[in-house]
Parts: sequence; structure tokens; C-alpha cells
Amino acid sequence: MIEILEKVALKEIEEQSFELTKQYLSVHKLVYENDKPKIADVIMNDGEQSAEFYFSIVDEDYYFVVYLDTSPEVKVRFMGMSAGNRVYLSVSSNVTNLEKLLEGVHLVPIKTWQKGTPISKINANRFYEDSGSTLLIWNAKMKDFDAGCYIDGELLIGAGLNETIHFLQKLNTTKTKEILEYIEQYETNDDYMTREKVIDFYSKYYRLT
Repeated sequence: MIEILEKVALKEIEEQSFELTKQYLSVHKLVYENDKPKIADVIMNDGEQSAEFYFSIVDEDYYFVVYLDTSPEVKVRFMGMSAGNRVYLSVSSNVTNLEKLLEGVHLVPIKTWQKGTPISKINANRFYEDSGSTLLIWNAKMKDFDAGCYIDGELLIGAGLNETIHFLQKLNTTKTKEILEYIEQYETNDDYMTREKVIDFYSKYYRLT
């Protein structure tokens, strides 16, 4: 069954029968392995009689997803983007030194710190390397009422107001149109919403510099 589903999902990428597929893939390049798009994950929803195929995108942390109906016949239902996920493990101790902690964890750490040593500074620029983060931040902001209040709208345009508008206009989806309507409020304040000033503000706010 999975082989049949895979063929249908790959066929949609190859033929792009849906206009939305054309729009997404016109601005995103999929990762290829063995001459075909790389499938990062497959989720089967037996109760809904559907399946989701997640395809990796070059230099991005989110995925292009093809949604399929699995019954009564296998066919493409829809397609879209999905945010990536990361799982972090944080370990701390007031009595065990760093070397002993690492021996017990058996994982390669992303970063470490030991009491009495300087805390390395974080480069804020890495949060604003491309406008693709806008979609992930918007998804988080729209999750519920509290998230909508706590996540600043300015974070949507960290790559620059004009750059973000151009990126969203190229995608031209229902979601990106919603984001464009939301960030219109910043177009009257171009001086404040430059990339450099947004980074400078949040670097100081979060004490990253």
C-alpha cells in the first residue's frame, strides 16, 4: 500500500497537476536522493483514511507536504507547507561537573556552559537569514490567543520588510495573503522596520549583544 501512495505523491510533484503545487515548487527546491524527491516522513491516518508525505526542502527547516486520500481510491487531496520540529534535552547540575554530565548523557552537545566561565554570546543574525522563517513564526503566532499576543509581529519581518513582502507575494497562497494583510501596518514605518533596526532592538531586548 505504501508503495502505491508514494507513487501518487511523487507523480503530483512531477506533473504538478494542482496550481498550488506549481506555486510552492516555483519558489522552493526539493532535496533529491537517487534521482527522486527525498521523503522525510510519512504519516498514515487510518481513522481519516488519509496519508501525509513530507518532502525535504533545500536549506530549509520546513517541509512540502502532499496529502492523500487512501480510500475509496488513492488520490491527492491537498498540499501545503509544514513546520519542522526539533527536540532539545537540557541537563544541569549543582553538584556534578560538566565532564561527568557529558559522560552520563552519551550525546554530542550543541552547546555547553560551566559555572565560573563566560557565557558565549549568541549571534542574533542567524534568526534572520531568510524570509522562510516568516511562515514558521506565523504558524506559532496563530496557534492560540495567548501565542498571538506574546509573539511580536515584528518577528515576522526580521529579514526586512521589503524582502518579506517580496517572498510572500511570490508564494501567493491564502496563508501568505493573510500575513501580507497583517504586516501592512508596518509599511508606514519603513525607517523602524529595517532589518538592521529589528535585529538591533531584539539583540538588546534579549541581551544577545
